[in-house]
Parts: sequence; C-alpha cells; structure tokens
Amino acid sequence: MLRMQLMCMKQSMDKQTEASSSRRSSKSSQLWDIYAMCKSMNNQLKIVHQQCDRSIATWKALHPNALPPTPSQTDDEENGDDDGGDEKGEDAPANGNE
Repeated sequence: MLRMQLMCMKQSMDKQTEASSSRRSSKSSQLWDIYAMCKSMNNQLKIVHQQCDRSIATWKALHPNALPPTPSQTDDEENGDDDGGDEKGEDAPANGNE
C-alpha cells in the first residue's frame, strides 16, 4: 500500500514538473521574442539616428553661420504662414479698435 502511494506521488510530481517546465519554456520563448523585437527596434533607432546626424551635418555645411530654425518658425512654415509673426494677433484690426 505504501509503495502504491509513493508511485502515485511520484507520478503527480512528474506531471507537475513537466507542466512547470512547459510553462517555463513558453515564458522563455515569449521573453526571447520580446528581446528579438527590442533588438530589432534598437537597430532601427540607430539607423534613424545616423540619418539624422547626416542631415544635421549636411544642413550645417550648407549654412555654416546660421542658427537652426526655432520650433515656432517651423510651425509657421508648415501652416503656410511665412511672415514670422505671432499668429494670435493676426486677426486684430490695424487701428486697435474692435
């Protein structure tokens, strides 16, 4: 009888070990997939960084004494506003009266 209980316990432990191993393997596989994805994204980021560095170097070579445009200047250009002025006061009347 004792021998039978030991056999059942051993089988139960084997099943638990196998299930645990399977879960670990699955988690390990998921972690490996995440790692591979992060590594790929990191490589893409390095490429973009290099492209930005090249663009900046080209811009500096073409404009050696100029300062880079400020964010407000680039916003004006994107909106089609090239007067460089503040957009808030553009609708105000010329004489100051409403």
